[in-house]
Amino acid sequence: MAKLLYKTTSHTTKHEQQLIYDHFLYCVKTESPHKVLERFNYLLIKGTGYEDKRVRIALENIVDAANAESEFPLFFNRCCHIIVNRWQMQPNLKIEIVELVGLIERSLPPGGVVSRSARKLRQLVKNFQTTEHYVNLQRLARLIDGSLEPSNRRHRRIEIVSNSV
Repeated sequence: MAKLLYKTTSHTTKHEQQLIYDHFLYCVKTESPHKVLERFNYLLIKGTGYEDKRVRIALENIVDAANAESEFPLFFNRCCHIIVNRWQMQPNLKIEIVELVGLIERSLPPGGVVSRSARKLRQLVKNFQTTEHYVNLQRLARLIDGSLEPSNRRHRRIEIVSNSV
């Protein structure tokens, strides 16, 4: 029975990941960048207060899955790139990519939240910050920020985090 449960959990996680990908794809196509950033922040950074219960529960299941440590970096990176790819096609929205990376950079520490899933999510986001995926997002943000006219640049400097321990 345990093997069957594990396989079901893995399959369900893929389905739930797709649900969240589709959700962000819809949001980035239909909502303002400010609203998309707000959604990203509440769902994937804070881990609390997200208004869409179905999406929130899907994320909790992803975070609580047995393979969360290994699967989360790719899942989180894809969520970021669903947004980034859409905004890169629109020159006036490229600066929002810098803001997205800033949200990840300023992510909250795992402590200070009651929910076990939210604590684990925050830890997984902190772990994501040690991946090459994150370094690549930071490089993109720095490239975009450096290519903008000084009046449009973010005053916040994006730090490249070293992967070495």
